[in-house]
Order: sequence, then structure tokens, then C-alpha cells
Amino acid sequence: MQKVFLMGVMTCLLVYPGQGRSQSLYPYKKDPAIGIHFSLYDFNSAMLIQQMGFSKTLQTGSFTNIGDMQPGLSLSFLDGLTNHLDYLIHYTGSFVDYPFPNTPGYGNEYLFSALDASLQLKLLSDKYWVTPFLSAGIGTFAYKGNYGAYMPLGVGLQVNFFNEAFLLINVQYQAGVSENCASALFYSLGVAGSIGPPKKR
Repeated sequence: MQKVFLMGVMTCLLVYPGQGRSQSLYPYKKDPAIGIHFSLYDFNSAMLIQQMGFSKTLQTGSFTNIGDMQPGLSLSFLDGLTNHLDYLIHYTGSFVDYPFPNTPGYGNEYLFSALDASLQLKLLSDKYWVTPFLSAGIGTFAYKGNYGAYMPLGVGLQVNFFNEAFLLINVQYQAGVSENCASALFYSLGVAGSIGPPKKR
């Protein structure tokens, strides 16, 4: 867990912009916000996509039912870099029977901790109520003393409530990078609230 925490701290230091200059250049840059999200992991559908491809998995109706996915809770820190680009630090905890590649399952559920940092490229700025976005980043997980890395790639939708709160809907394909990392489909629904005094637009 120390490695996971250290990665998150380093990412924050690398991507956090100088606030004074960026506010004048980007009047609709998002203020810092903290969020909480309900999430779902789907490892089985991701495995089928790797084996058969997305279109065939869709045609055969092989995607996992929502009731069979593995739920979790997430905390996030969200901040703006420009009017159209935000970054997100995201921690998720979920009790899963993790399907290590080429390894039989344990048969029991244990805490799966995942921490990732991603960029969100928005079609519109926070001047608008609703905007779709694309996201991409890098993440790491910890499970029963095992560590691995993955790349979250996704699409999402943001609903802006007066620049004070945001509804965030996100669908990701978390591609395994390390040999011991299983790919997953990841679904997230959450609310983030701005912290600190609102700035004048």
C-alpha cells in the first residue's frame, strides 16, 4: 500500500498547475473538487472481449449482468488544468475474487485496492451544464500482497450544477499492463463537490 500511496502523491505534484496564472488564461477551468462514486467491476466481459472481440461479445449477448458484477466504492480528487482538460486522482476499494491471468481463483473475496491518475478531455468547458469527455491514465492495484499496473481508457458524461457540484458517469476499459493484471470493464457513477471559495467567472 505504501507504493500505491507514493504513486498518488507523486502524480499530484507532477500535474498540479500554478493557480494564479491558469485562472486568467482559463476562466472556465474547474475548481478543485472531492467526489464519492459507486463503481462496478466486470472482469468476465473484459476477458471475452480479449478472446472474441467487442463486436462478437456484443452480438452473442455475453456481457455480464449488472447483478453479477462486483461493486465497490471510490473516492476522487478532481481539478482543472485548462477549460477543456481536467485531471482525476481516483481510489477504489472493492471485495473481489481477483482473476489473476493463468491462475485459478482463490474462491474467496478479498480487498482489492486500485489507485489511478487520469486526464479527462471535455468536449465543452464547465460553462455548460452537460459535456461528454474522454479519459486516459495509468493505475496500480494491490491485492493480497500482489501489485500490478493497468491503463484506464474510457468515455464519460459530466453534469455541472452551478460549478459547485458535478455528476460524473464513466465507463472504462482498464487494460492490464503488468503480467499479473487482469483487464476489466469499470463502471462508475458519482458526485463531486467543489472545495474552497468559488471563483468569479
